Amino acid sequence: MQTDPNWLLSTVVQSTAAFVAIIAGFIISRLLALAAERDGLEARIRDIEVLLKINEQNLIPLQKRILDWDAKNFLGSRDVFKKIIESEGQISLTNVMEGNTAYKRRIDELQPYWDAEIETTKKAFQLIKDHFSEVDDATEPIDERIKNLWPSLSQHEVQIFIDAYARLRSKGRNNNIPRGGMTDMLVGVGMHEFYAVEELNRYRDLEMEIETLEREKNALETQSSHLKDRRKHLVVPKGLSQSINILIYIAITGIAFPAVLLPFSPDQFTPFSNGLF
Repeated sequence: MQTDPNWLLSTVVQSTAAFVAIIAGFIISRLLALAAERDGLEARIRDIEVLLKINEQNLIPLQKRILDWDAKNFLGSRDVFKKIIESEGQISLTNVMEGNTAYKRRIDELQPYWDAEIETTKKAFQLIKDHFSEVDDATEPIDERIKNLWPSLSQHEVQIFIDAYARLRSKGRNNNIPRGGMTDMLVGVGMHEFYAVEELNRYRDLEMEIETLEREKNALETQSSHLKDRRKHLVVPKGLSQSINILIYIAITGIAFPAVLLPFSPDQFTPFSNGLF
């Protein structure tokens, strides 16, 4: 009487299938959890990048406004304005700021404003020489004459022209620059060095708003950096590929191969295999 080995083959197949299903389910659940966590991190990083972009869009114009304000204050200060006029626009920003550690702006930040100021100063000296080269009996104040000749000048540019006029006269160029029409006015003072209380309050409010946005930006950048570090270390566990290969081998030897033998009847097995069972 031959022993039927199908019961053993069936048991092996079922047991192996259950084992493979448990391990495969664990691996799949782990991979799905990793994918979900990565997707969550990606979504949070994208949200932070959007907030950073909005923050930057709000911060840049405010930084530009306060830089304009600081540059205007710097160029209009008594000492700086005087040096520009006395040099007739030939002095460099580096020479003016050399040894000055009190001013909070860097040379590269002020350079564009400086270049524009120097260009205006040189233009003022040249135009004064060209248009006030003949002695006349004009009684109109010099500032009015300048405004009539160049109506598009700003208040600060008018002051540059006035001081350029005074500078040329003070250098003994009376035969080239007429005295007529020159009023007794204070020259060489540039813009006001002291702002009104309302202006100072607006400046402080602007500083506080920029500081708030910069703190928010730093916090968002720190959060983004931490999330990116987490994403970087969120990798597939080591040995996963080897585990999958072993699982495939177990499935082949414990499920596929025995399943192939199940259709055979007991008398089709060799005496050796019957002896094993």
